[in-house]
Amino acid sequence: MRLVAIAIAWLAGSLAAPPVLAQALVIDCYAPTDCRRAIGDALSPKFASAVPPAQHRLVIFGSVHRYGNDRAAAYAVAGVSERVMHEGADLTLLPLKRYSASVPLDKPGLTEADERRALDRAVRAAVDRMMQACAGSASCDVHMPYRPR
Repeated sequence: MRLVAIAIAWLAGSLAAPPVLAQALVIDCYAPTDCRRAIGDALSPKFASAVPPAQHRLVIFGSVHRYGNDRAAAYAVAGVSERVMHEGADLTLLPLKRYSASVPLDKPGLTEADERRALDRAVRAAVDRMMQACAGSASCDVHMPYRPR
């Protein structure tokens, strides 16, 4: 009986949950990780309304730099750029407004898995900073176009 109640509660929660906002948005990920997975549910409904996927893309780049056997830093930068088609190619432009984050690693026996987790945290933190900027502005001012409209 308890399992049935849990299943019903889970089903009700999943039906009421907002759709995954990152699914329709093109994400150009220039980092050695799965940016869509790292972002998770970070994209807000306000952001989704202000950044229509037909005209924009989310651009993320990041890396991990080692400073020794037990020290490293992961960093990520996220931003929104407009979608540009040129001679049939969908181009990626470097966003003019960017949000960054870094995650230091200071751990004996540092592994590649540690680096990947740190990079995922940096990607998520950069996107979270962009969502905070979106929430703090009336029009979700997180994008600066290359050409004024």
